[in-house]
Amino acid sequence: MTAMKTFRPFSFPRPVPSPEATSSVIRHLSWACQALASLPLNHKSKVINHKSPRASRGFTLLEVLIAMFVFSIAVYALTGAFTDTLTTLGTLSVDRTPVEDLRFVRSTVIQEADLSKFEEGGEIETLSCGMATWEAKVEPTTVGDLFNVELSITLTPP
Repeated sequence: MTAMKTFRPFSFPRPVPSPEATSSVIRHLSWACQALASLPLNHKSKVINHKSPRASRGFTLLEVLIAMFVFSIAVYALTGAFTDTLTTLGTLSVDRTPVEDLRFVRSTVIQEADLSKFEEGGEIETLSCGMATWEAKVEPTTVGDLFNVELSITLTPP
């Protein structure tokens, strides 16, 4: 049988201040106590205001005018940017609907499984521009199951 050893956690010894450090602290404390004892009991300290009398009055006219000028330039720039953004968004929403309708017609027409019906063409109702007429021309290529497709779509407003 082997004897089991018990382990105790290792702790560091507390540091003991040196006599020189202790005497230095005591010397400083005694000096502070003497300084406090030398003050008269009815001593009133004066509060010194380092601000000039002008500083508590407010802003000058020139400072206010400069601040208003800077603010007006910022408002002018932001208003111009906001107006341009609104104009651009309006233009995009008007120009985008025919493109979306052409994409819708193209994706619907290409799903036709019968090649003869696909080549005949036809009419389909669009999402927002009324009716669309389409025609297709299909030509086979040298690769099997690959075709060259020419699709013509005409949008007619309602």
